[in-house]
Amino acid sequence: MNIKTKTATEIESEVGINRNTLKTWADLGYIKRIRLSRVNVRYDVPSIEAYLNDGIKYSEVMGNETGNSIT
Repeated sequence: MNIKTKTATEIESEVGINRNTLKTWADLGYIKRIRLSRVNVRYDVPSIEAYLNDGIKYSEVMGNETGNSIT
């Protein structure tokens, strides 16, 4: 299975997805799994990884050392 990973900025700019949309998709059953994970130990950056039913993985970084976030 070919998993594609996109940043939050890429997701939002391409298809207008943000954290609330991911949660809504999970509630509606469009997402197989959504989990909170640590993606960068040095900066302790939390992210949401959502796996859509077609196998595409969307990773949303909620904050990083440059202050980028989607709220």
